[in-house]
Amino acid sequence: MVRRDLAFVAENAVLLQKRIDQLTHMATPSPLLFGDQLSIADCGFVASFALISIFREILGINVVLPPTLIKYEATLTAHESVTKQNIAYYKALNNWAKDKLKG
Repeated sequence: MVRRDLAFVAENAVLLQKRIDQLTHMATPSPLLFGDQLSIADCGFVASFALISIFREILGINVVLPPTLIKYEATLTAHESVTKQNIAYYKALNNWAKDKLKG
């Protein structure tokens, strides 16, 4: 069984939410960070959104993406250059999480 420091998880969930809120104020995707063209600035967020999703699920943290970022994530992950790799990344993350949860 995996043991977690619940205080550490809670403290870092608050920090993650703070960073998400800061991103919301800094970035105004329309629909991507630099208009309608996928750019290198968008690429890191593909993995970030996937990690946030998996950590919300396995750690049970209450981290909320504001509507602007939900729309951005949907647009980003639906892009033809991203979709296939994103699906593979989610599969790899889920396998990693299952292995970690086994202890």
